[in-house]
Amino acid sequence: MVEGLPTTGKTTNSDFLRMQLERNGKIVEWLHEDARPHPLMAMSQACMTNREYEDLIENNPELISMLNSAATFRKSTVGIDLFMLEKKNRDKIEAPVYEKILTFDSFRLTLDNYEKHMIEKWELFSDRANKNQDTIYIMDSILLQNQIWMFLLNNKPYEKLAKYVNKLCDAVKELNPVIINFYRANAESTIDFIEHNRGIQWLEHVGKRDKTKPYYQGKQEGAESFKQFLRDYAHMSMTLLHNIDCNSLPIEISKGNWTEYENSILHFLNIDNIASPVFLPPSGIFFNQEYDSKFIIDGLTIQYPDGRNRKLTPKTAQDFYVERLPIILRFDNPEHFTITGTQINEPWATIGTIYTKTT
Repeated sequence: MVEGLPTTGKTTNSDFLRMQLERNGKIVEWLHEDARPHPLMAMSQACMTNREYEDLIENNPELISMLNSAATFRKSTVGIDLFMLEKKNRDKIEAPVYEKILTFDSFRLTLDNYEKHMIEKWELFSDRANKNQDTIYIMDSILLQNQIWMFLLNNKPYEKLAKYVNKLCDAVKELNPVIINFYRANAESTIDFIEHNRGIQWLEHVGKRDKTKPYYQGKQEGAESFKQFLRDYAHMSMTLLHNIDCNSLPIEISKGNWTEYENSILHFLNIDNIASPVFLPPSGIFFNQEYDSKFIIDGLTIQYPDGRNRKLTPKTAQDFYVERLPIILRFDNPEHFTITGTQINEPWATIGTIYTKTT
């Protein structure tokens, strides 16, 4: 489980871990924040009780097939992945029915209902993971970040959060989890880093997005209120880590010595540092008509459809990791590649999508 405040290197180091573990011969599944459907997070999911789901399909029997295809069934709860439902079937669902489904969005749940859904979600994941004991799961920003965010926004006391987080840890204890936590001893340094790298506009955006939550009531709107939220988040996170019954590796990153930090992680996990193989993908412009999207590949640099540049890292002569994402480009021949790996939010990264070289 990889944790830390925003910009502390969680995703970058999850990516590094995924590659190193696979080079050491391990089977790895990276549970990226954007993975869909996500087995441990409730973001962009409708969360219902079994009875609520039964009522929904009884009143809309024509939707049974499409709802079931987007649903995960647990002991007493059901989760519907709203991203998958929107992507595949939104045009087939009448607006009033879709609005009804959205009333069950996890962000609208009471905290007690949220806890119930999440604990069942983690228990189901643990049951399934125990059947695949050869697989190592990298949980990116899942245990602390999402839970602290939810409880802090709702002004719930630390004791209630700690009790709940320990229930989540108990749900996966048979998987022998470990926590790698990236932090700066001075939380103000992280807040300054966030502002420098993401801009004051990002701080203002998040504060505005969450302004109706109890945490912000009576506080002045704007970036300063969100900065205080991050200070409280940092304090809660460090306090939790000292009270969770789970093996952990804290890494203080103020010096920015990432080679040292990476070696510490590998030593902690008892795996070797194995260099990347040396291969190059075919360069050119690759296009997919269905999503009207193109990738530009030049050596080990790829430009996304939205214009961002990212690094490619060879996995094999045919397969290339995409920086900070759990997807892989597979070149069956120089004229096209297929998106493989884990499904994420972006439509252009739909698993199985083929991009053909145009020039």
